[in-house]
Order: sequence, then C-alpha cells, then structure tokens
Amino acid sequence: MNMKKILTIILILAMILPAVISCVDGSKSSGTSETNTGSVVQSNGPADDSSLTNDQMLMKISSELPARDFEGYEYIVLTRDEAASPYWFTRDVFSEGLNGEPINDAVYDRNRILEEKFNIKVLARQSTATPATPAKAAILAGEDSFAAFTDGLNALSALATANLLLDYNELPGIKLENNWWDQAMNSGMSIQNRLYFVTGDISIMDNEGTWHVLFNKDIAEGLNFGNLYDVVNDGKWTLDTMYDIAKKSVADLDGDGVMTPWNDRFGLASEPYNTYSLWVGSGMKIATKNSDDLPELTMYSDRSVQVIDKALKLQLDKEIFIDHNTNMDIFMSSTVMFQLVGMRVLPVYRQSDITFGILPIPKFDEIQENHYTSFSTYNLTAYSVPITTSDPERTGILLEATAALSKYTLTPAYYEISLKGKALRDNESETMIDIILENRLYDIGVVFNWGGLLGIFTAMTTGGTNDFASRYSSLESKAEADMQKFIDSLE
Repeated sequence: MNMKKILTIILILAMILPAVISCVDGSKSSGTSETNTGSVVQSNGPADDSSLTNDQMLMKISSELPARDFEGYEYIVLTRDEAASPYWFTRDVFSEGLNGEPINDAVYDRNRILEEKFNIKVLARQSTATPATPAKAAILAGEDSFAAFTDGLNALSALATANLLLDYNELPGIKLENNWWDQAMNSGMSIQNRLYFVTGDISIMDNEGTWHVLFNKDIAEGLNFGNLYDVVNDGKWTLDTMYDIAKKSVADLDGDGVMTPWNDRFGLASEPYNTYSLWVGSGMKIATKNSDDLPELTMYSDRSVQVIDKALKLQLDKEIFIDHNTNMDIFMSSTVMFQLVGMRVLPVYRQSDITFGILPIPKFDEIQENHYTSFSTYNLTAYSVPITTSDPERTGILLEATAALSKYTLTPAYYEISLKGKALRDNESETMIDIILENRLYDIGVVFNWGGLLGIFTAMTTGGTNDFASRYSSLESKAEADMQKFIDSLE
C-alpha cells in the first residue's frame, strides 16, 4: 500500500473517529472540548503491536490521537534558516509539498495528518539567527507568538538558565516515557527532576549532530589495515589503534618534504573541538548527576587525565592532523584516512565518488565495555516551550502527536532510506550506525557549560599544549558557583 492510500485512510479515520466515540459514550465535541482525555497511545502498548508493519502502526497511532478541534490554530515552530546555517538548517518541521525527497515528503505527510486531525495549520518561522535569540526576545516581551522552538542545546540551556522555558514534566499532554522520545536525553538533561528540552523521533537533527568516525576504504585496503569493522566488533577499536593506523596512513605524496593539504596524505581530518569528542568516547563527563538528580563535577580524575593524553596525541600530531574547518572538502579528496565529524555530512558525501565507511568513536582501551558517542552542543537541536504559552495543554498534545507520527514517517525516511539506504557504501556500516546512535552520551555539564569548562578542550588543542590540570584548576571554582546558582534558581 503506498503512502497516498495510507494517508487517505488515516484522514478518513481522523474525520469519523470523533463521531464514533460520541455515539459510543454519548459525549459531544465542540470548540476545544475533549472527547478522549488520554494522550497519544503509549508506543509499547499491546503485545500484538510487534506484528504490525510500519504503515499499520502509523494508521493505529493516527487513529488513537486524542480527538481535539483547535479551530484553525497556527501551530508555529521557530527554526533555523538555511541561509544562516547551510549545513545545520532545520529540515524536519515544515514542507511546502511533495517533491520525491524522502525527508521532505515524510514531513509533508506527517503534517497533513496533524492538520486534518486537529484542525490546525503547521508552520515554521525561520530565523536568520539562532532561533533562541528571537525566542528570548519574544518571551521577555510577553508574547505568545509561537508554540515551540528548536535550536542547539547550548542555546536552549541559556534560556533555561534565565528561567524562560517550561518544564516538560509539567506540560499536559506529554508522555515522556513513550519511546518516540529520546530517553537518554530525558534522563541526562533533567536537573532536580526538571526537563527543559527534548528530542527523539520528532527530529532528525539529533542524529545529524551526532559525531562519528569516517574512514577511507581505498586507503585502508591499499595499506592492508584489514577489516576495520572487525576491529570494532572484536573490541579492539581504541584510541591507540586509531593513532597507530592514522600514523601509518601519513605519506608525503608529492615528495617535497613538507606535509600540505590536498597534496599529501594525512591520518585524521578533525577540529579543535574534537579533543572533547574523543574524551567522551571513553565515557567521560564534565558533570555526573547524583541520586537527587543534581549535577556534580566529575571532569578531573586520573582516568580523565589519561584519556586527554591520548586524545591530544592524535589532535596535536601535525603529521596526522588536519583541521577540516579550513579544508571543508578534504576528506572527499581521498587524501585523509579518518575524519571525525557529524552525521550531517553523510548525504553530502553520498554525492561524491569516495568509498568510505563509518565507525564509532574509539574506546579508551579494550577493557572498556561500550563505545560512547559525543555530539555537537551547537548543532544537536532539541525542542523547548516558552513560559509565555497561553495554552500549555494544546502545545503538549501537538508536540506529543508530532513525535508519535514522526516515529512512523520521519524516522523511517531518515534512518532507513536517506541514511542506511543511500548515504553508506556497505551493509556493515549500518551496524556501526546502530552502535553510534544507541550510545549517545548526554553530559549536562557540557550543555550548560558551567564555568566555561568545555572550552578547555579547544584551548589546549589550538594552543598546542597539554595543560589540563592548570586550566581545570583555574575554572573549577567558577564552575561550581555557576552550577549552584542555577540549582538555587530552581527552588
């Protein structure tokens, strides 16, 4: 059954379901009165759901959405504009029409269901700056001009610190336990049992802002490095292994005795920020929460020092390292063995002729059980709700419905079609993607960046010195004070 037929059935269900319910229980719906007081059905419902296809689940979820008439309400989400952010603009909120591109069409189909079901109009209001900037201005002015906004976690945390966001735990209509919400974010980003931003199936930008390692398969084969997927599966993909392979990949291809971009082969295309990314791969956090859901600084330890030593060994070796921020297309030139970057590049690289594979961020050592995944605090976007919203229940219901429908529209389009089906060059990469996305490590200390501790990683890399102990010591007191000030503001 094609999507158009499915949508037709869904829309029919959307129109007749309120009448059916009314006939059964004698209730009537007018205005914004509720005929089904429950929220969206929980995704882990009846056992027989496991036998349903994705299309059948979409129909089931659509039919079980709460029956509400929001009388033509404009459901507006503030988003990132493409002109302001050509790589990281929002692609998962609004679509003007079907064009054959999977993500675009999935967004369009999902929004049509929302519009028919709730009598609303789904709109995106694009921002030429980070959406948090106009959102903050509107909130401070007391405006109720949008339902929600999506932006990078660091931008959202600034508004949370200013107490301008609603707590999702207090938002009617939201069921955070449903599996279309990212449970790792829910637990990792809560503080004193308050949660100010969420993501999950409602967005693809959480995946796109997740970091991973690309490798050039032709270089690996030519230098007899073996099957790197086996290295991961055997538990041997570590920082030492990555350094050894990167070092062996280096070659003065033009023979002039000087390593220069495009003319010679480097081991790693990366950026100063990625010293942090490699540190996270060893399971490290700036702050870890205690049993009261309060953060405590855990950045400095013997293990942390050892991890930073190995991360900087990769990042500071000038023969190995090349900054891809100043050489944006260097990996596609086949003159780099590894690149540490976000998943946003995958559909871009798919258009090139390069043969590449994907790996998780390496572990600290073989004793470490799991791989851990970092993300860009600037580009992994999530959703927040302003405190000025006049109807929190309506916003909660619409966000929940958007997330639920996205699980069976947007996510399959991105994960199976756009990502697994097109962007990668081999089936083994699919398993690597599962490892990467299932082990994303949310660190509240990084997102709120108390004391500016995150900047230590970039500063050491750009400065070319490993002075971790002194840098941390100089910022520790400020970080403690900033963290406590935020906690106190929640009382």
